[in-house]
Amino acid sequence: MERRSISDILNIKFKLYDNVNAKNGVEMILSDILLKPHKLNVIERFRRKVIGMTYGEKKQLKAGMLSRLPCFTPTGLFGESKSVSELVEYSNIISIDIDPMNDKGEGNTMETMEKVPEILIHNPFVFYFNKSLSNKGYYALFVVDGTIEDYYTHYQALKDDFKLLGIELDKNAIKLTQPRFLTLPEEGVLKDSFEVYTKKCPVALKRIEEPQKSNFKRETLVGRVADENSLKKLETIVSVVEKEKLNIAFDHKANFEMRCVIKNIVGAGDAGLELYSRIMNQRRDYTNAEVIEKWKANEEYGNFTIGTAYYHLEEARRRKIVKELNKRLLKGDTNYQGYQNCV
Repeated sequence: MERRSISDILNIKFKLYDNVNAKNGVEMILSDILLKPHKLNVIERFRRKVIGMTYGEKKQLKAGMLSRLPCFTPTGLFGESKSVSELVEYSNIISIDIDPMNDKGEGNTMETMEKVPEILIHNPFVFYFNKSLSNKGYYALFVVDGTIEDYYTHYQALKDDFKLLGIELDKNAIKLTQPRFLTLPEEGVLKDSFEVYTKKCPVALKRIEEPQKSNFKRETLVGRVADENSLKKLETIVSVVEKEKLNIAFDHKANFEMRCVIKNIVGAGDAGLELYSRIMNQRRDYTNAEVIEKWKANEEYGNFTIGTAYYHLEEARRRKIVKELNKRLLKGDTNYQGYQNCV
């Protein structure tokens, strides 16, 4: 196993965001993010308020304080927004969350939670861990090998490894763009050296997160004047789909939702059809006539936003990664360590 010094990692650049809704942040090195205090009064106020709250109450409180809680994205340095298409540099860092059982029955028992700090201290791959924002759970950071295409296979392997120890990882923290809320630096544990995590496992093709629908009142779609910001993002997504040859509209549901996104942003005219045709070019089972027929079909348009398009982009990338990795697995590719342990 490759051992690394912590000094190699602490100089990696990220962006510190004033809150999770901020599109842009202040660029700084990891040591300044993890080891220096940031909005301690806000964090401590949140912790005082969540004492005795149920899972739903804490979630509601957190949503209300999102505009004040600082965070960063451990997976890398992002550009103008925290989206996959804006990833400037992959950090090779993965973050996991370990939380106590909530009132929905999800998470770990208190007996298990008491063992977590000792387990993380002795785990050779953890280079840093700290208490969670609520002060009830923990998060840990790992350095992995490979590229961004290996992200989900590394995460699946980590999930399996911890499950063998009787620990469930938070299923909601798997997203590549997942923000990491900061906590109190004095509670963190930083190791001098650690091992690079190289294990990978094929991941199941399942949805990570359902896209959110907006509540805006839909206007007439033909001739709509597009929101410039959303239009720019949509054009970027379509360009990424073409460049990476991604099947973003791979099934009926994804196809329908992408049509809705385009029509809601651009309108149901020729400009929207042009974008829809470009993403449908990645499918071999549709002729141009069939694409036009789909576009002009008389159907109810759901209120899907640009967030839905980003969701389907990430899903398409993940499907492509899984397909390639499973293909290598079937060929007996020994370069992917840990496959034999992931059955």
